[in-house]
Order: sequence, then structure tokens, then C-alpha cells
Amino acid sequence: MPHPQRARTATTRMTNAAQELLSQLQAFQQFAEDLPASLANLSGEDCQAVLAQLSHLYSSLSQLSAKLLTTSQAHHARLLSPNLFFLSTRLPGRASYQERACDGHLITDQHGCIYLADGRAAQLVGMEQSQLTGMRLHEFVHPGDHQHLKQVLRQFARGQTAHEWNLTVCPKQRPAFPASLTASALREPAGHVTAIHWLIRDITEEQRAHVANELFRHLGEQLLEGREIQGLFTQICEQLNHLFGYPLVWITHQEDDGALTILAAAGHQAPLLLNSSPDWHAETGNPLNHVLATQTPYIVQRDDPAWKPWVAQTLALGWQSMLMVPLKTHKQVLGVLTVSAPHREAFNDGVIAWFERLAAQLSLTLSLAKDRERLRLQEAVLASAEHAILITDPFGRIEWINDAYTRLTGHTAAEAIGRVPPFLKSGKVRSILRQARRHQTKGQAWRHEFVEKRKDGQTIFVEQVLTPLRNETGEVTHFVAIHQDITARKETEARIFYLAHYDPVTDLPNRTMFHDRLKQALAHARRHGLNVAVVFLDLDRFKPINDSLGHEQGDVLLKIVAERLRRCVRETDTVARWSGDEFVLILQDLERGQDAGHVARKVLEAVAHPMELAGTSISTTASLGIALYPLDTTDPQSLLTHADRAMYRAKEKGGNCYQFVSDELNAQVFERLLLQRSLHHAWNRQEFLLHFQPLVNLHTGMLIGIEALIRWQHPELGLIFPQQFIPLAQEHHLLMTIQEWVLRAACLQNLQWQAQGLFQAPLTVNLLVDPGQEDAYSTVIRQVLADTHIAPQAIKLEIPASTFMNRRVSMESWGATLASLGLELIIDDCECQEFPAGLLEPLPLHSLKLASTIVSQLPHNPEAVTGFRTCLDLSHRLQRPLIAKGVESPEQVAFLRSQGCHHVQGYLCSRPLSADEMTILLRGWWGSEF
Repeated sequence: MPHPQRARTATTRMTNAAQELLSQLQAFQQFAEDLPASLANLSGEDCQAVLAQLSHLYSSLSQLSAKLLTTSQAHHARLLSPNLFFLSTRLPGRASYQERACDGHLITDQHGCIYLADGRAAQLVGMEQSQLTGMRLHEFVHPGDHQHLKQVLRQFARGQTAHEWNLTVCPKQRPAFPASLTASALREPAGHVTAIHWLIRDITEEQRAHVANELFRHLGEQLLEGREIQGLFTQICEQLNHLFGYPLVWITHQEDDGALTILAAAGHQAPLLLNSSPDWHAETGNPLNHVLATQTPYIVQRDDPAWKPWVAQTLALGWQSMLMVPLKTHKQVLGVLTVSAPHREAFNDGVIAWFERLAAQLSLTLSLAKDRERLRLQEAVLASAEHAILITDPFGRIEWINDAYTRLTGHTAAEAIGRVPPFLKSGKVRSILRQARRHQTKGQAWRHEFVEKRKDGQTIFVEQVLTPLRNETGEVTHFVAIHQDITARKETEARIFYLAHYDPVTDLPNRTMFHDRLKQALAHARRHGLNVAVVFLDLDRFKPINDSLGHEQGDVLLKIVAERLRRCVRETDTVARWSGDEFVLILQDLERGQDAGHVARKVLEAVAHPMELAGTSISTTASLGIALYPLDTTDPQSLLTHADRAMYRAKEKGGNCYQFVSDELNAQVFERLLLQRSLHHAWNRQEFLLHFQPLVNLHTGMLIGIEALIRWQHPELGLIFPQQFIPLAQEHHLLMTIQEWVLRAACLQNLQWQAQGLFQAPLTVNLLVDPGQEDAYSTVIRQVLADTHIAPQAIKLEIPASTFMNRRVSMESWGATLASLGLELIIDDCECQEFPAGLLEPLPLHSLKLASTIVSQLPHNPEAVTGFRTCLDLSHRLQRPLIAKGVESPEQVAFLRSQGCHHVQGYLCSRPLSADEMTILLRGWWGSEF
């Protein structure tokens, strides 16, 4: 037994040591409170050094505390423990200062019996601090963790110094919660474990955050995989049930009619919920509708009187409390998340707040999922649409196309995206915007048609519906274009139009289109004061050809005739098939109705040309009837009737001819036809002759020249003037032959007069030069001059002014040829032309001859006076005399003399005379002033 005095002495020393240690701890307490602020002002390396020293000090204090606990003076340790706990919550270790503020501290013996605890530890286990002393640690640990706790205590007994793991704490009168438990051994100097320091932390929030992160990560993966919303709801319920162990987690959705539908459920009570079929309708008093109406969380207790009828329907679910949290977006409630728990106090403020945060994130996720599903559905609809759809940016560059666009155009997405489609090229974006805006203001989609080329070059017709997409400010951000291939429809419409308006055999317009064209032609002629001719044509002897060769060859003949008729008219005219072997023509914009006869003659000649049918040369002719607007009638139907009757008159005359409605015109036609048939024989019968008309100087009365004029002495029609037969000669290519005769005859006559001493002035001959025939005419002139041996100065060539103005003949090179022959030119029929600069200078010009159409109106017509003065000024500039043709009165002579024009030709001087009459005139002519 220890000596009492020694025991008292030892106790005194221990007491003093304890008192000293307590004093040091209290002093250090103030330092520890200021420690966080002090560490903030230190550098990284200094801070680490201070923390290392504090950790060493904390270890020393822990060992001292262990020594005290091994003595019989345990009450001194109890005095020390509050300060030791205080210091341990502030010294740096595994957790930060903020984390340790939520930790609870316990000190147990090596068997887990508690003899020291702070207030936070008591709060965590749901008891008073004083009640914990003497209790065992395993009383607050979930039974599932007991075995692990025993293993930890055994390991500490064997020398382990620290251990940390997660377990479930089961407080008294409170729901269990997940916790992190950190154990540190307190040892005596010899190394034996005298006590264990336990640090308890509630990790509910950490675990919930981890759960939420995992849940949203999983949902994100599901969204990326394109999972449907229904599957996401099921995932949410299953995850909450799996992670927290709630017996029932379910989500309801409000339909458009107000009814509530269970979208998903999880937990071992889920089958009971799905089979109970409670009344979820909105009109039924139930807490779900309360949550939907208020959009706030709500906790339902099993004995809640407000929802007694509804609770009665769900008693079989075995719940004690339910937490209902709305899932909502800014505009609507998506549903209600309901969590059932088996005890009443399962949902405190922290749990509710956590579920609200979870619901907010779930709502956002589900809203995105819903939008994604809607967009996916829309894209699927667009992608699988029958019509081609493309989306462009505001500049017209393609950003998206569907498969139908590839099928329509042949261009893949890789080829199309980034390019501007043809209908938006060439600066069409602004025009399209204007068109689309006008239609949108009327509430209409803008539809239009255009032609597009496929990738393979095939042309297709496309109908487009174009819509500009605008942002909140009204700015156009995209174009959406829907294209429909209407090629087949267009082809059908074209075929229908063709069948309705064209003859299938000849491809000519039929009666329907003919009537439409005729109305248009008459309206145009009425506005512009022009003439229109309707020509009715019937083939002669077509029926025998058709019967002998067959209808197929008859159709071939009709096609050949149709093509020949097309070549006889202008593009503005119309050739139509009337019926059988009948055709009808519209000749519009005619200055004179008689001009239709010229076309009729071309038609007769073209139809009569032989054609090959079935290996046989076939010839046919036609009979034509011509009615004129407005001469014969102004009514379209009457024009057809008159033309038809005129055609039958042509038939009666033996065919292969044409007839006008007018008798006067028919007389002209007959006369022309007679001239045409006689012209070929006139040369052989020597029916051509020359008349001569003098050119006189008004001042001296002397002859300055004689013009040779051709005449045709027809045996039946009498004397015919050149304006009647020269156009016929041109048509039948006889003009050059006739003009060569005129030139030769004029040269010989002049030589005769010169030999008789009657005339020494030049003789003028009219010359019409066809384009491209300049060299041929030069050859003829050269040959005549050589044959007759006449001096070139004795001959002057008259060329119409229109030949120069139209540049139909290369005057510069041809003039040089004439100059080389010593010949001079007279420009005939000058009116008021402004000749191009430099056109006349290279020519061997002798004089200008004023047109008789101007002279006949002098001096009273102002326009004629202006034309005269224009030509007179031209002659002055060229320093060549001006000859007035067609002078018939003394008044005209007086005016011309007053204006300085002294050379005249006309009936006032002499009418055209035969060679004998001109010889007599020359013998009696003497110079005198008029």
C-alpha cells in the first residue's frame, strides 16, 4: 500500500501539473481563435511551417491528456477536456475550420464506452450532453455497422493509431443519417492506448450532393442518347429509391383536361400504388392538386385531417408521411415528385430544401429533355417529310436540308450546306424579303414557282413556300423553304394545254388558239392603225393523194406543208390548222393590206414545190382566200367567213392562186398575175423600150442631161411603168438582165444623138443594186462600156438614197470601182435624210436629186419646205448641185429659183418622150430662161 504522505505528494504534483497545463491551454485558446486570420497573412511556405508546429503541439497535448487519464485524478482530465475539445476543433487536421465547426467530438475508452462528449456530438445523436457519459458508442450506430466498429476497436487495441470510415448514425427520436467517423488513439508514454478520440460529421448534404450529381450525370447521358421523357421519369424514381431507400417514389403529370396521370413509380410499394387506382382527378380534393395550384412543396401526414378522404384511399401504401414537390418551368408545371417515408419526422427543413433544389434541377433537365424530344420529333418530321425542306441563314447560305432535298436536287448535305441555292442568287434576297413580307402582312404564305437544275443536269419545276424566321426584334435570322417537285404537274398541264390549243399532227395552233391570237392581233392593229390579213388555205387534190397513199402518208404531207407555211411568215404571224387539209394564217402589222398578196405568192410557190412521200415525188398546190382588217370587216368571225368565201373563188378559178375579198384588189391580183406570167416572155418578144425626160437649168434654159426611163409595152395591158413590174423582176431574179438592157440601150441612143450633133450632155440611167451583187453589176457596167465604146462622162448612174441610208451596199468599195471606170453617181429621191458623216465623201458624186414627193408640196407645206432646205444645205456642203424632180407649176419654179435651186426635171419642162419624140425635141431646143 502506498505511503500516505507520498501519495499526497504525488497528487499535489499532478494537481500542480494539471493546473499548469490548464493555464497553458487557456492561453493557447486565445491564440487559436486568432489563428485563421493570422494564417491568411502568411505566405504559403510560412503557413505550412506554422501548421506543422501546431500539429506537433496538438499531438503533445493529446499525449499529456492520455497520461492524465491513466491516473486516479481523472477529474483533472475532465477539467481539461472542454478546452482540449475546443482546441481540437480549431487546430488544422484532415478537415478545414469550417468543416470542423459542424463536427462532434467524443472520447471513449478502448472498449467504446463514452466518458467525454461536446454539445455538437450530443446534438448529432439526439441526446443531452450529460446523458452520454457511460453509454456505449454502438448504441448510436446502425446495426449493420456494429461488426465494423468492433473490428476498429480491436485494431486500436493492437496498436493502430487512426481510422476513418462512413457509417449510418441512428439517433434517438430522429431519422438515421450518413456520417463520417474519424478515430484517433490517445496513448500513454509507454504507447498503450488509454482512450480514443472520435470525430463525427454529418455527411448527409455531401451524400445528397453526390447523389444529385450522379443523378444528373446519368440523366445527361440519357439525354445525349436521345432517351424519351417517360424513360427519364422512371430513371429519376429508381435512382432516388436506390440511393435513399425511400419505400415509394413517384411522379404524376397533369393532363390538358386536368386529370392526373402517374408517369413513373419506384420502390417496393410501387405495385400497390399502381394497383390501388386512387382518384387523381383535379376536381377531387387531394394534396397533389394543392401542390399544382400553389406550386410549392407540401408534406402530408397520415393523420392529416385536410386530406382524410384521399388518405383513406392510400392507406394500403403503408406510409407515415409524404413530401410532394412540384416539377415546374417558368411557364408550366410538368408534374409532382412525391416521396413516401415510413416515419413522421422524415422530412425536416434541410430535406425539403434539398428536394426543392433537386426538383429545380430536375425541372430544368426535364424541360430540356422535353424541348429536345420536341425538336427531335420536329426534325424527324422534317427529315422524313415528302417535300424538300432547307433552312438558310439571312444571307441565303444553306444550313440544313432534309433527305427529300437530296432526292429532289441530287445534292447531298455535304455538297449543299454552306452554299447559296439558285433561287437566292444574283442579289435576290432583298426582293424575296419584300415579296414574303407583303404576303405575310396579308396572313398568307409566299408561294412561287421557278425552274431548277438537278445535279445531273435535268431541269425540274419547283413550287416553293418561303418563310423568313425572325427573332424578338423582328430581324430575319433564317429562311425556311419548302420545295415541291411539280414537274409532273407542269408536264400534265402543258400536255393538257397542248391538246387544247395545238393540232397533234402538225404541231400548229388549232382553232381555239387561232381565235385567241386573232383577237390579240386585231386589238394591236386597232391601237396602232395597222392592217391584219386572214388567209384561208385549202390544198388542191389532197383527197386523191390521201386515198392512194394512205392516211399515214397523208399526215406526213400535212406536216411538210405546215413546216413550209411556217417558213413563209414572220415569227409574229400565226399559222394554224383549221381542219383536214385546211390551214389559216394571221398576217399582222401590215402597213398595206395588199402586202398580204406577197406572202400569198410565197405560200403558193412553197406548197407547189415537189415532196417525197413513200418513195414517190408528189406535187400539190393550194387555193388561198384573203380577208383584210379593217378594209373588209372589223369582226373576227366575219374575217374568217370572208376569207373562206374568197378561198372558194380561188378554187373556182382552178386553184393554185389566191383571191382577195375586194374586187378591186382581185383586179390588181389578176393584173399582177398576168404581168408575172408575161414578164418571162417580154424579153424574148422585145416588149421593153426607153422613154426620155430632159433635165433643165432654170437660169439658162439649157439641157443639163436626159434621164432614160424603161417602159413595158404589154400587148394586152398597154404601156406599163417600172414601179409595176420592177418588183416582179426582183422576185424572179430578172432585175440585173433588165438593167443591163437599159444601160446598153441608153448608151447606144446617146451615141446616136452625139453622132447627129443633137446632144452632148450626159444621159442618166436608174440602177437598183441588190446586196451582194456589187461585183456582178461592176462587171456588167464595164462590159457595156467596152461594147458600146461610149465615153464614161456621157453616162451618169442614179442610185436611190435609201440604198445609202440602209447601207445595203458597200458604197465605199463599189464607189471606188465606179470611179476607176470614170463614172459619176447621182443620189436619187433625197428627202430629208441626214447622211452619216463621211458616207458620201469617198463617192464619185455628180449631184443630188430632190424627191418629187417633196417638190409636189412646195411652197405651201412647211414640212416639205424643211425637207427641201435640208437637202439644199447638204448639196451646198458637198458642193454638188441639187436637182428638183417632179416640177409641174410656175409657182414651184419661182420658189426653187428664190431659194437658189436652178436644176429641175418634170412635166413643166417635158413629159417622158419616146426616142423619136426626144429626137424631134432636141432638134428644136434652144437655150432660154424659164
